[in-house]
This record gives sequence, C-alpha cells and structure tokens, in this order.
Amino acid sequence: GLVYSWSIIRVSVESEFNVSATESGLPYMFSLVSYSTSMLIAGKLIKKHQRAIVIIGAVSFMLGLILSSLAVNIFTLTLSYGVLVGTGVGLIYGVPLFVINQTFPDRIGFFSGLVLLGFGFSSVIMAPLIEFLLLNGPLSSMFMVLFFISLGVFFLTVPFLIQPVLALEGRSRPATPISKGSFRLLYGLFLLSLISGLMIIGLTYRIGVLSYGYDGFFVAGLLTTFAVANALARPLFGWIIDKKNIFFAGTLSLVLIALSGLTAFFNQGQLPVLFALNYGFFWFGLGSWVAIAPLAVKKLFGAHNYAHLYGTLFTAYGVAAVLGTLFSGAVLDLFGSTLPIYGFIVIINIVNLVLLKQLEKTTSTQ
Repeated sequence: GLVYSWSIIRVSVESEFNVSATESGLPYMFSLVSYSTSMLIAGKLIKKHQRAIVIIGAVSFMLGLILSSLAVNIFTLTLSYGVLVGTGVGLIYGVPLFVINQTFPDRIGFFSGLVLLGFGFSSVIMAPLIEFLLLNGPLSSMFMVLFFISLGVFFLTVPFLIQPVLALEGRSRPATPISKGSFRLLYGLFLLSLISGLMIIGLTYRIGVLSYGYDGFFVAGLLTTFAVANALARPLFGWIIDKKNIFFAGTLSLVLIALSGLTAFFNQGQLPVLFALNYGFFWFGLGSWVAIAPLAVKKLFGAHNYAHLYGTLFTAYGVAAVLGTLFSGAVLDLFGSTLPIYGFIVIINIVNLVLLKQLEKTTSTQ
C-alpha cells in the first residue's frame, strides 16, 4: 500500500525537501526498479530458498522505513525508500503467488487474483492513514509509524510464508514450449500496459491537487476508491481468464484504459466526475495487468517455468517505472500540462492492442 500511496507522499516530499516533480518521483521510481529486480532474483531462488527470501525481504522493508524516517534529502530518501523498501516488497511479493501456483494449479486465475486483491486493498488502508499522518506531523514521523505497523504485520504473517509448499489440488500440466519471440511480445505488452498505470498512480494526488485545484481531502478520498478498483480488478480478471482467455481479458483492459486516456485528454479536470471515472479506470487497468501477467506466463509457458519466467517478466515493472516517472515528471516540470501524458497513454495502449493481437497469432500457430 505504501507504493500505491506515493502520490500523497510526493507532495510532502516536494515541500519538505524543496524539489521538483521529476526529483520527487525518484524514490517512487527506484522503489519500483528495486521491486522488479528483486522479483527477478527471488523468482530464480524461491523453490530452494523460500524462507531466506521472506526473512531478508521483511528485514529490508523495515530497515528501509527506519532509514526513511532519518532521511535529510531526496537522495538519502531514494536510497532508503527506493532501494531498501522496494527490494523488500519485491522479495516477498512473489512468495504468496508461488504458494498459490503450487497449491491450486487448476484454479490459478481466481485464487491468484484473491491473493493479489490483498496487495491492492492495502492501499485502501494506507492512503487515508498516510494522509492523516502527514497532516499531523512530518515525513519522518510518518515513516516511523509505518515501521511499527509493518513490524506487527510481519510478526503475524511471516510464519505462514516460510512454511514448505504442499500441492493440494490437481497437477501442473506443462504447456507446449513457446519461442523467445512470443516471450518478447509478452514482455513488451506487459511493459507498455504498466507505463500508463504507474505514471498515474505516482501522480494522482499531485495532479488532482496541484494541477486541477481539487481539495486535498477530496482527492485522498478518491484514492481509497481507486485503490478498491485496483484491488477488485485482480480477482475479476483472474475469473475472466479462467472463463475466457488471456487475450479476451487483455483486450478488454486495454480498450478501457485507452478510452479513459482519451476522455481525460478532453476533460482536463474540468468535471470532477469524469476525473474520478478516468483515474479509477487507470488504477483498475493496472490491477488487471498485474493479474493477467502471471496467468499469461503459466498458461503460455507452463507451470514448471512459472517462477523464473515470471521474475524475468516482472523486470518490465522497473523499466516501466523509469520511463513513466521520468517522462511524466519532465512533462509537468517543462509544460505544466497533463495533455501530453494523456495523449501518450492513448497511443501506447493502441500499440498494445496490436501487440496483443500479434501474440495471439503467434501462440495459436505453435
């Protein structure tokens, strides 16, 4: 939830450290890069070192929060929050998915969606909490409070995550091997699908308050709704994939994101209702692709390749964070307008529809 609440923290970071929109995006960007990199490492080691990955991840996360409370400038905050917190999230993130993949291989879509629901719903709790803490104290106090919360959460949950995995239902059925070209298409598809969502999630509060002049409490309240949309998209699209296929689900998601980008381009915050709908679908779209990606790996490449291939695929998260954060920050600093951001979202999602169709053709001939 800390990751998806960065747009609230970002305004305080700019104020306390006197930095630009580009600079205030650095901790967020590095957290997602570290997140995706550690996912890659964990994916290759999780079968043999599940316990060590969970413990190291928890320690990294909590240490990052402590050091973030002591940060004196944007660079030390980038190292503590961006590197340590991001690494902790990435190491632990894949463990519940690995457990579900091994335990319920025949109903992977819905059950993995439920696990990812928890990741999305954490923002529902964290966004108003962070808003409250920042209104009543400095950044340092907020990070220290979050440290004690995470300490309690890990104390309750880590024992369950370090237990050995036992397959309880069905057998994993390896899929037909797929070419590197298909994996590259899937990687590009995932990369482009993430850029728009990660840009908007990192900027929602800032754009709503600073660019469109909405009340801070109003935008913070919307963030909770957006987090719910992000969370609910995960089991919903898992269920859609179980009933249909990944290509139907992907097309539905991309069309919704592109239409939202087009509407936001013309609205420019003039109608709060349209702002809420458009941004809700941006968050919803990101949640849908977080659900689609692991299922695409399993269904196209087989459960036997899931752990290490999903880790590799998830490096796209870091690449998307870098591209999206730098682009959006530069646009706001140079032009002060959100028009190029929405135009970019529309274009990349149209390109993504082409990539999705090509992936479908490629896989259907193998």
